[in-house]
Amino acid sequence: MSFGLKLNIRFFYFLNILFMPLSWVILAGVGDSAFKIFHLFLIPLLIAFVFKKYRETFILFISKQRVFISMFLILMILNFISTGFNSTVSPNAYVYIYKNLFYFFIYLLYGAGIMLFFDLETHPRIITISNISSIILFLGIAVFTFKGDFISDLSGFFLKGDLDGVKRDVYKSLFNSGSNADEDLQANLLNQLTGTFIIIYFTSLYALNNLNSKIYKFINIVAMAISVALIIANLSRSNIIAWIFGYMIFWGCEIIINRNYKKALVFAGGAMIFILFIVIFWTQLSTKLDATSEMFQERFGSQISDNERWALNAEAISDFTKNFFNFFIGEGSGARLSDGHAVHNFVLGSAYQAGVFGLLISCVVYLSMPFWLWKSLPVLSKFKYGFTLPALIAVPLIRMMESGNAGTLTMQEWFCLAMFLGYYYKKQIELNNNERPAYPVQNNLTTSGKLIFSTS
Repeated sequence: MSFGLKLNIRFFYFLNILFMPLSWVILAGVGDSAFKIFHLFLIPLLIAFVFKKYRETFILFISKQRVFISMFLILMILNFISTGFNSTVSPNAYVYIYKNLFYFFIYLLYGAGIMLFFDLETHPRIITISNISSIILFLGIAVFTFKGDFISDLSGFFLKGDLDGVKRDVYKSLFNSGSNADEDLQANLLNQLTGTFIIIYFTSLYALNNLNSKIYKFINIVAMAISVALIIANLSRSNIIAWIFGYMIFWGCEIIINRNYKKALVFAGGAMIFILFIVIFWTQLSTKLDATSEMFQERFGSQISDNERWALNAEAISDFTKNFFNFFIGEGSGARLSDGHAVHNFVLGSAYQAGVFGLLISCVVYLSMPFWLWKSLPVLSKFKYGFTLPALIAVPLIRMMESGNAGTLTMQEWFCLAMFLGYYYKKQIELNNNERPAYPVQNNLTTSGKLIFSTS
């Protein structure tokens, strides 16, 4: 790889992670379109097209997922057709399609860049520096903006159960997302931020286990600890579940596929110590943490059973099956339910917007992800902590089933998918190259050049 391309790839990864928590910062906007600060990382990738190696890698990344790409594009075409048949949809309905296609193109740029990124010998150090720089930048802006209120709100969240304080005074204001009436926008931005820190957590775990330097290991541990605090502080159920599910993928693959039963004991022992610590901590401080306990119980207990999403999903299913037109054509892209919200599920959302064909194709798109995970197991099992980055696939898998805007992927979720596939494809190529003979095999020929007839 040439020096210029290496420099571009380094800048791409560093800028992308650095600005990912600031995805809400708008540099310029026209109508519903906006140029945000995290779009800046696209510049190095676009410049990288000058280099033949990047163009070849870009084509290779596409060629390895032809079915997935074809199905996603067909789904967008179906949404376009369905929208044309529906005169009642919002004038901004086509923005849904254009935005998803734009994000999808960025995902392809991501994938090629990440495949080349893992070619760099120093990539674990770059991951470490990028992650801690991103956290410092985000916390620095938060502290600068709110000064002492930021620390008091975070401590109030964990010690007093003051969920409203931390979200209103820190997250919502920091996101610059407008008035309290913009709840959908605020929720979307909150979830994007949480997705960012899930990425930082698992990439830090990867770097931690691929570096020998004690300083770098310590930096990664700090980054993971802060990320966990920010993931929990958001109290996004789908993102917390995605983080836990990611851990289950990582440990499950390490223990079952690699048959590393020592890690099973470490995992079980660590889980028992953690639970014991929580029990002792909660018992000793139960009187001071009543509000926090109630907050978690409501968020993960009664609020789940009373969640409006169940009713919204039921309404989407009812509308999808109520007549011939909705069943085959759908309501059009960006279609809203009776309360003004979009369907909070990718498969149901695709059926609601693009009919039965949208339903079938969305199932193929979604099931491609666990299929890739299963297909990657034999390859990644041969590499040290090879299942750390595949854990990131938990984010799109969970979020697509729970998030608004018909479950379509955000930039952070596309990045999770690109990070997993870019790493998997790179290791697959590396493994194939290592297993290839160093000399050409002469089939059906002797060393003297006489033809040998095969009986096989």
